[in-house]
Amino acid sequence: MDKSKIMMHYRGSDDNQPVLCLVQLNEAENWHDFDSLAEFRAYFLDKICKADSKAVMYADRSDYTLDAFKLMKVHIWCSIQL
Repeated sequence: MDKSKIMMHYRGSDDNQPVLCLVQLNEAENWHDFDSLAEFRAYFLDKICKADSKAVMYADRSDYTLDAFKLMKVHIWCSIQL
């Protein structure tokens, strides 16, 4: 079984709080670097859409999810209901 590895790199902020600065994914011996969690989520959303051209995505937390949708490389139709 192929195992993926996720590494999250943090740095300290001015008030000594951890700040995420890099997410790395090793998938099938290929490294992917992401500057934010939104980029990381967009990568997997793209994989879902590439695997299923009729995929439908629902987001109940649009403030959290829309950033990833905007970063997707696969174009999707988006309808937002408030």
